[in-house]
Amino acid sequence: MTLDFERLARQLDDLAPHLRERAEEGQARLAHALDTFRAWAGRPESLRERLEAASTSWLLAEPLGERMDAAFPAPPTPDEYVALASDGSHIDVDRHSPISCYLLNMGRARIRYGNRPEADLASQPELAFEDERLVLGDRSDASREHVLSGNLLAALRSVREVELLAQLADQENSGLPTLALLDGTLVLWGLAGKEFRGEIKRLLLDEGIIAALDRIRAVASDRSITLGSYISRPGGSELAHTLRLASCPLPQGQPPQPIDCQRCPREADDPRPCDAVGLTADRPLFAALLAPGERSAVFRRANLEPTSIEKQFYGQHSVAFFYLRMPDGVPDEIARVEMPLWIAQDEQKVGLLHALLVDQCRRGLGYPLAVMEAHEQAVISGPEREAFRRLLEGQVTAEGFSAAPSGKALSKRARWL
Repeated sequence: MTLDFERLARQLDDLAPHLRERAEEGQARLAHALDTFRAWAGRPESLRERLEAASTSWLLAEPLGERMDAAFPAPPTPDEYVALASDGSHIDVDRHSPISCYLLNMGRARIRYGNRPEADLASQPELAFEDERLVLGDRSDASREHVLSGNLLAALRSVREVELLAQLADQENSGLPTLALLDGTLVLWGLAGKEFRGEIKRLLLDEGIIAALDRIRAVASDRSITLGSYISRPGGSELAHTLRLASCPLPQGQPPQPIDCQRCPREADDPRPCDAVGLTADRPLFAALLAPGERSAVFRRANLEPTSIEKQFYGQHSVAFFYLRMPDGVPDEIARVEMPLWIAQDEQKVGLLHALLVDQCRRGLGYPLAVMEAHEQAVISGPEREAFRRLLEGQVTAEGFSAAPSGKALSKRARWL
């Protein structure tokens, strides 16, 4: 055992008083934040003007027409419906391996509820080892290339999940209300900071997630299909940051000056004026506002940078979201549900998304059952990863090539002392 628990225990002794102090401070901030939230809820235009004029690095949010402190009970669940979900897992490119490759494993679930219940669960592996699939070149600059690994491979996996869900939605011909569901965010944050050109832009954006979302939108245009992406215990803080700007004392004079966070009067280590409502995430706010099974108003991000992925590429697929409290009978949690703008602007599809998600969370004991089943199909376990490694090395050896691991990889497989 390499972790010194005796030394660690002495450090943990300092944690309890810190937690108590933070909890007391958090309650005071939450009370102030709720007052501020309700006060601005009746002034949406004034809030929008303040946000649009502000100069800040924070991501913000604004309501899409509903009063922002509203809480909506779930509509009745249809007697019959279909839930579709896709999820993925992957084994990244490993430079210590005898051959460069990656493995994607895509899981899918189709579950029908009602008079004729049925379930179709399956997975599909995708192994890539050819150079043209591992390295993305740039036709405008022969010296530029990107290896599909790390964040880029994670982004490709997200694209494959949406493509698979689009295929499932396209094939769905039951005529029943249908929930198409993903896990996590709809935005390819793994591409943040990347230059969107060449093969990255084509493969992951133009012909990737945007084309897949276009396909789902076309299918949903004449069918009762709704689309959402579910985030358990979310860390989003757009509304918390919005409240900071709403309570900022800087706009003074006639007319009031726009907020500029670079002109904040705080000293180096002093609290900021907005820290009185300084929640670390949106979740506590909606835990106080929502009853079991209720959703919040629908919001969209404000203050997006012109160069951001969402602003440049998503268009009508730009992300809107609401917060959802789990229904009675399952562990209490606040989830975040993202959806494309075209879903958010359709009251019936938002209501269907809300109703079916509540039912799915009841069936999944606090997490959508269809996503859970898709995940179980997709996940690559530890023993499966080891079996894949051995299978790969065996195949290389059978062809007469060396499958010797690197010195570092070998050192991790055996202890010498």
